[in-house]
Amino acid sequence: AQYLLDHGCAHVAVLDVDYHHGNGTQSIFYDRRDVLFVSIHADPWDEYPYFLGYLDEEGAGAGAGYTLNYPLPLGTSWPTYGPALGDSCGKVAAYSPDALVVS
Repeated sequence: AQYLLDHGCAHVAVLDVDYHHGNGTQSIFYDRRDVLFVSIHADPWDEYPYFLGYLDEEGAGAGAGYTLNYPLPLGTSWPTYGPALGDSCGKVAAYSPDALVVS
């Protein structure tokens, strides 16, 4: 994402769709609005990394509102994951990034 910003993109979205939260990505971009970070992952109450990825983590300072977490319960199936993915994609589309990184 930073490479894309350094090479001409004004706004980049990162959509993290794997099982674990992208804690490093969130930490890097948490106080910035030039990167929208959206993560769908296992609820950190139940699964590693435990310390990040909660629903109420939404960014800080200039980045407030540019971090979106979708912590899902263990054993989540498509009827729950699908709407989270759909909502995530809608948030990315509304942000209208110059590039999308799928993590």
